[in-house]
Amino acid sequence: MTLSLLIRRLLLMVPMVYGIVTVTFFVTHVLPGDPTYQILGQFATPEKVAETRHLLGFDQPLLEQYWHYLTGLVLHFDLGISLLVTSNSVKYDLAQRLPSTLELVFCALAVALAIGIPAGAWAAKQRFALTRRGRSGDVAVRTAGFILLSAPEFWFALVASFFFFYKWQIAPAPLGQLGFDDPQPHRYSGAAALDSILSGNWGAFTASLAHLAVPVLAYGLALAAPISRFTRSSMIDVLSSDYIRFARSQGVRPFTLWRYSVRAALPPVVTFSGVLFVLLLGSSVLVEKIFSWGGAAQYAADAIAKNDYSPVAGFVLVSGLIAVGIFFLVDIVYVLIDPRVKLGGGGGGTFAALRLAVQRDGVAGAACGLATRLVTGLVRPFSGVARGVAALPAAGAWARAVGRDLGGSLPTPGALLSGLRALPRSTVACWRTGKINPALAIGGLIIAGLVICSFLVPAISDYGPRDPNPDDSLQAPSWNHPFGTDTSGFDIFVRALYAPRIDLLLAVEGVGLGLLIGVAVGLFAGFSRGWLGDVALRITDVIQAFPLLILALALVALDGNKLINVVWALAFLNAPLFLRQVRAQVLTIRELRFIEAGVALGNPTGRLILRHVLPNALGPVIVQFGLSLGYAIVTVASLAFLGVGVQVPTPEWGSMILIGKDAITTGQWWTFVFPGLMLALVVSGFNLLADGVERAREVTRH
Repeated sequence: MTLSLLIRRLLLMVPMVYGIVTVTFFVTHVLPGDPTYQILGQFATPEKVAETRHLLGFDQPLLEQYWHYLTGLVLHFDLGISLLVTSNSVKYDLAQRLPSTLELVFCALAVALAIGIPAGAWAAKQRFALTRRGRSGDVAVRTAGFILLSAPEFWFALVASFFFFYKWQIAPAPLGQLGFDDPQPHRYSGAAALDSILSGNWGAFTASLAHLAVPVLAYGLALAAPISRFTRSSMIDVLSSDYIRFARSQGVRPFTLWRYSVRAALPPVVTFSGVLFVLLLGSSVLVEKIFSWGGAAQYAADAIAKNDYSPVAGFVLVSGLIAVGIFFLVDIVYVLIDPRVKLGGGGGGTFAALRLAVQRDGVAGAACGLATRLVTGLVRPFSGVARGVAALPAAGAWARAVGRDLGGSLPTPGALLSGLRALPRSTVACWRTGKINPALAIGGLIIAGLVICSFLVPAISDYGPRDPNPDDSLQAPSWNHPFGTDTSGFDIFVRALYAPRIDLLLAVEGVGLGLLIGVAVGLFAGFSRGWLGDVALRITDVIQAFPLLILALALVALDGNKLINVVWALAFLNAPLFLRQVRAQVLTIRELRFIEAGVALGNPTGRLILRHVLPNALGPVIVQFGLSLGYAIVTVASLAFLGVGVQVPTPEWGSMILIGKDAITTGQWWTFVFPGLMLALVVSGFNLLADGVERAREVTRH
């Protein structure tokens, strides 16, 4: 079985690589924008523009350009020329810059694993403690994970840079891999720490570690939260298994049990780490910009800003190829860690399901299937915080209408309306019976409060969200300016509370569009038993192999930096998540007896899907929708931080953090701290909402 699994993965790599090459070319060539004008300037004559386009081959039919691109890539690995950034070949530029990005990503992931795996394993062990003091350790780990998961990585890196560089003065200035006065190693790869080791320059090695420490620590801590959660969930399954209980009853030492349990819990962590590495390749552009790292991701972002196609296509393609290789290696490591995959049998529960998911959908699919259920558990420690808060028990009636997974009564549009009309009655009933859902209540209060304040505060404030006042530039927080002012004299408090109007609207539109696309394709891909499902999964594999933040950056910037492009980019990123989730649900639902009965009675396929399959598959989608909204807001802020999407002076959290970024060296911490805190608050609100809906679904299932 092991050999067949490896052969299948090798064969699947061929269409994935071809799909990555094809999508890369068309995404970077179909979008509007012409680098010819960037090369010649806006005053170039039409004749000169036509001549340059002919020399560059831009006047050829698109399919002919694709053929030349494909043949050059296959025969010579020709990635083109960077016409506007460096004037070098893209292959040369990536060879010089990619190692530094990989060094940053590998070190950050290593720190995340070194922190997340022990923390998650220890939290799982504490959960089984008999004393309240022991279980408090589990709550502490989950609470820390929830906080770290809510904070955007780039903002967390900015805060770390401020404290370590400016406040404590124990780290060098964020000016690249090495300072101007540091010893310079001989250049072998472009990664300063590695080159220092290869050249034996230990002074340069010490300096490179000093520059590497803050970004790696900040990024590693942020990534340790989901890894800790994955480890904890897997460890709980292992510690609850029969063979561990038997070993405990036979007097096996606790440390020995814990050691074997950690090894048995590693497969989900390995699977998720492979997907996380691919995500880091694209999102590292944020850290590279903050610390002026000069890596490949920053190179691609600079090319996007100048409409230089070839560097963008080259980075996206190389990252996609690296992702395919990483997924294949993770498959092999997964087989080596879990011998039961080799034998093709044994095991059950979570691990059996995970093995089947890896063999059927690959590493990316298995990780995406686990992500929603495991990440939502990060907010569980807050369940005991608000025992006296009303729980919006409406979720119970609402979830009974739209959230049943298997069988039972089948909701109709009328049932949905009845559930909504039952909100006030169910709220009173749950208040009296003590059935509360604090996660849903707190999350709803956070989001509702931010929305209300976004309309109320700017209306009653003396300072407008778009009214600069240079005389009040960089004022510290005070009674008149609770969050202080920025370099232009904008009141940060008013702008930070106005921002949800922009961010929430873009996130809801983008994720909603992705939901519609993903649910529609996932329904038919899951219900059909032919080639449609496999084709849909392969397409999602190709999309998930890309550095998604760089791809979103290109989709927004290369088409004129319009807000509608932000919506389409969010839909493009989120549709594969909903597609996989819905398809997995439908694969189970279509085998149930009430579906078989519907087929036997002659119901049309469309009616079965819309009236019976869709309502029963919506529960996990609702949870994913809440989580995706939080991540979408972070994506909107990340794009604005990179200078695309929402532009200054429009109030938006990412652009406000961008304005305050330069204040790290001068000490005006409020210019970037408060917008980041607001961003973290809204992400935590959506995470709590998602967990509240998940809890409501659990109640209705039982």
